[in-house]
Amino acid sequence: MLQDHALITTDLDDEALSELHLRHTRFEGVRFTSCVLSRASLLQCEFEDCSFVDCQLDGLSFAHSTLNGVRFERCRLMGVDFRAAEQLLIDLSFEQCVMDHCRFTSMALKGQDFDRCRLKQADFRDAFLERARFPGCELEGANFSGANLSFADFRTATGLAFVPERVKLKKTQIELEAMLTLAVKLGLKVSL
Repeated sequence: MLQDHALITTDLDDEALSELHLRHTRFEGVRFTSCVLSRASLLQCEFEDCSFVDCQLDGLSFAHSTLNGVRFERCRLMGVDFRAAEQLLIDLSFEQCVMDHCRFTSMALKGQDFDRCRLKQADFRDAFLERARFPGCELEGANFSGANLSFADFRTATGLAFVPERVKLKKTQIELEAMLTLAVKLGLKVSL
């Protein structure tokens, strides 16, 4: 069904495609529902206006692929390395996804939405996250060292921790509890 150098426009439901290897395949408007693509390798593929809903995508590789208008909803994406995708054509949205250990190192993610996602131990080092939003996200152990967090919104996120002098902050929105945690890490005594 799925093959190299193909154009796919048909929705895929309940497909077990673990460890699938595809090259140069284009997906246009495809909705992947309840598919298992764990440890699949999608090399130099193109995804245009696609959605992944209730899928298991642990360890999936998008190496040198383009992701334009791609939505992930209630997916499990443990350990996915998004930085391997083509950086110039990344337009993603995430809602209620489990994304522990995902890598976004040095990526341009301006205005990116991570809505109610679990991002434990995610790697955002040196990422450009200006105006990114993390409503309801779990961020325990996420690494933001060197990231640009200007105007980012972390107000309802939990587990946020970073060293302020190692990130760029400008009008970054942080919940009071997270701010108090950061103050303690800096050795400040806070009185209310």
